[in-house]
Amino acid sequence: MIKPLHIVAVLALAVFASCGAGDRVHATKGDFSVADSIQDEIDSREQRTFLDAKKAQLLNDVPQAINLYTECLRINPENAAAMYELAKIYAGNQKYDAALAFSKDAVKRSPKNKWYLLQYADALGTTKKYKEAAAVYQELLAQNPDEPNYYLTAAILYLKAGKPNEAIQMFEGLEKHTGVSEELIQQKEQLYMRMGKVKEAAAELEKLIQLDPTEARYYGMMAELYESTNQADKAKETYDRMLKACPDNGMTALSMAQYYFNKRDQANYQLYLNRCIQSTDLTIDMKMAVLGPLLEQCIVDSTKVAPAKAAVALLRSAHPTDAKVYAISGDLNLQEKDLLAAESDYKKSISLDNKEFGVWQQLLFIESDLHQFDSLLYYSEEAKGLFPTQALVFFFNGIANSQLKKHNEAIKALKKGVVMCGDNRPLQTQFYSSLGDAYHALGRHGASDSSYEKALQLKPDEVYVMNNYAYYLSLRQENLERAAALSKRSIELSPGNASFEDTYGWILFRQNKLDEAKSWIEKALAHVNNENNPTLLEHLGDVYAKMGNESKALEYWNKAQSHNSDSTTLAKKIAARKFLEE
Repeated sequence: MIKPLHIVAVLALAVFASCGAGDRVHATKGDFSVADSIQDEIDSREQRTFLDAKKAQLLNDVPQAINLYTECLRINPENAAAMYELAKIYAGNQKYDAALAFSKDAVKRSPKNKWYLLQYADALGTTKKYKEAAAVYQELLAQNPDEPNYYLTAAILYLKAGKPNEAIQMFEGLEKHTGVSEELIQQKEQLYMRMGKVKEAAAELEKLIQLDPTEARYYGMMAELYESTNQADKAKETYDRMLKACPDNGMTALSMAQYYFNKRDQANYQLYLNRCIQSTDLTIDMKMAVLGPLLEQCIVDSTKVAPAKAAVALLRSAHPTDAKVYAISGDLNLQEKDLLAAESDYKKSISLDNKEFGVWQQLLFIESDLHQFDSLLYYSEEAKGLFPTQALVFFFNGIANSQLKKHNEAIKALKKGVVMCGDNRPLQTQFYSSLGDAYHALGRHGASDSSYEKALQLKPDEVYVMNNYAYYLSLRQENLERAAALSKRSIELSPGNASFEDTYGWILFRQNKLDEAKSWIEKALAHVNNENNPTLLEHLGDVYAKMGNESKALEYWNKAQSHNSDSTTLAKKIAARKFLEE
């Protein structure tokens, strides 16, 4: 194949630049001695082999390139260029010990070659010989002291070698060539702190302050250093310098707020917090960071809610279109159990930015707690499109559809969401329980029972699943032994729960254990105020009717009717003066 001329030219240059065979001037063939002729033949073969090796390398034929470079070394064991190229190939193929050996040999033959030294340093670093690699960079710096990257790389290598003093020397060398910079100062300050040299670390930060005396952030860094080393007086002096040098700077207000919060000076913290919030040179994330500690306090100390809400109100005035502000306001209102205010805040937040799932989650919980099922359906449908892999969205969508008597839609949502739960067994339990409710409403009793059983397999002591499952079995008068066992267990786990006691009493009624049924329903009535629960009153009337006590039955049925019972058979029972099945 004919090679492109430019590749040949490049290779030729590489050969003659790398091999270093020496410059010779020959007049004619007759001028050569026998020794010169042999040497020229060797030089020519070495150059041709090197050229072929370079071609193979450029064509990514690694085995051939290695063979040919090795052949170069057989011809001339002192060929540093071949050693260098072999080192590069082995390094590229993660054969680091071989790369190190060849790069070391190349440097030994040509100790002033920059590229050989760089390759050698890289090989040493790759094999975790950091101190030796840094020493190679020292040699490079001796040849070229104005190369900033050499200082920086040497410093990093010394750090890896556990030699912080040497690293600092490198940073100082770099600083002499590039001037004082924040990045360099911070590197040195951190190193001095790791070495326990606080005075030297502070001196580095003082350089930054002198570099720009109006930069509040530098004073803050110095004050934090003193605070972290329990030098409260020096920290206070630094904060005083900050206030004097840049009193109207937002970073000053931020630093002072953090300082006074740590000092538990609530009044001054609030003062500087408000200045932070009203500052125009701080981002909202900076303001949120300094507000954060107060918000965390609200979780354990309700007295902090009022000042937090006042701060958030200021934040809302300063950033009226930022969704995060309304989300925080919603959290605070939720903590105070002001669900309507929290609902309004969360809705405003998602209208500004609908990407935060946590806000949607809080809103869905609130709509469910408020029994706003039309709204719950609307927002869960919106959330399904935005967060199609979030199981909780489909759970709330299923709940909303069930409550709105759209049971088929509820089942679709719940069946889709349950597979997204992963290892969240409590959430899986809730899905299967809700599926049981939806299937029951459609009269699909086999699917309903199966769903409840799956829920109980996941969480055997889930009392609400036990109660609902047992009650539905009793309504159908099926598997009453299983129903009684579940109901009794729910009472053991949650004693005094009137709903559970009524369920157990009703199951006993279905089993014709009338005295026990009467006792349990009376217990239930005692726990809910027997004048206010029409369902329990009707059930007790049913028991009396089965026991043959017509007057008592009528007494409790009439009480149930007077408390707005929604029973479809109550009026018929009263008219017939006897128990009737639904």
